[in-house]
Amino acid sequence: MGSSQHGFRSGHGTNTALSTLVSKISYEVVSKKKVLCYSADLTAAFDLLQKEIRADISIKKGIDPGLTKLILNYLTDRQGYVQIGNFRSCVRWIELGCVQGSILGPFLFNVYTSEFEKVVSPWHVVSYSDDACVTIAGESESGLALEFSETISKHSEWLSSLGMVCNQQKTEVVVFGNHGVKEVRCGNQIIPVSTHMKALGVWIDKDLKWDVQVDNLIKKCRSLGFGVRYLNIFLSQSEMRRIFLSHFISKLTYGCPVWYSATSYDLRARIRSIYYLYIFVIFCLFVCLLVGLFANLQGKWTQKLQEL
Repeated sequence: MGSSQHGFRSGHGTNTALSTLVSKISYEVVSKKKVLCYSADLTAAFDLLQKEIRADISIKKGIDPGLTKLILNYLTDRQGYVQIGNFRSCVRWIELGCVQGSILGPFLFNVYTSEFEKVVSPWHVVSYSDDACVTIAGESESGLALEFSETISKHSEWLSSLGMVCNQQKTEVVVFGNHGVKEVRCGNQIIPVSTHMKALGVWIDKDLKWDVQVDNLIKKCRSLGFGVRYLNIFLSQSEMRRIFLSHFISKLTYGCPVWYSATSYDLRARIRSIYYLYIFVIFCLFVCLLVGLFANLQGKWTQKLQEL
């Protein structure tokens, strides 16, 4: 598998992928280059793997023929159905895919797409599972647009050769720094250049100031907060505490090693305010839980004393 792949690999994850992407963009911007980054959206990538192509790639990479034959046999003559409760759909043959949910599935997908770096060479690639971001640097804006057109065309052709589909309508393109590029072309299709893009769940803006990331983060946490108010009526205090930890704290801390230290003082203050607010709420819930337990124990003690 390629070194650009950060998914399903030991010691790698979304943080390493984001850190590598942001570091590359920052380096090129500091070097006074024109920098374009695009994120391609794949349609049902895991479900479109073709076992014959997978076997050919394995042979080219020097994987043992016996192991290749075993994997090919593993992907052949598979059947599946959907069951909801006591209702079961008809059984259908599964001709494509790399068996999602299996231990072997992610490895098969990584090997299947391992040639991606060579396809878009010499440009920088960061991948996480089926999400990929390609960074293109150049001396001029016109050259940047031309390189993008050629690269995305090679990218799409390579995906088609593997039986996968690139949804160009969902392709996001950002040109970093001050620029006059408003749109780029992919074949006959025109793709508008955005001021920000979402990469692996984090919003990256063209100036790398992280305003969009913080705005979306706070908006999401606040919208969840309104719903939690109603849940508080029906759920116990321990359940509410788990909801805050899983739905609020996890969102506030996601990707922090990459973007938090680069934010301004005002943005950090906004993040801290909402963070401390939810920490305070969790603390209050915990105190209420302890008070409830103490009151319950006190009631039992009082009952035993009365019995005596």
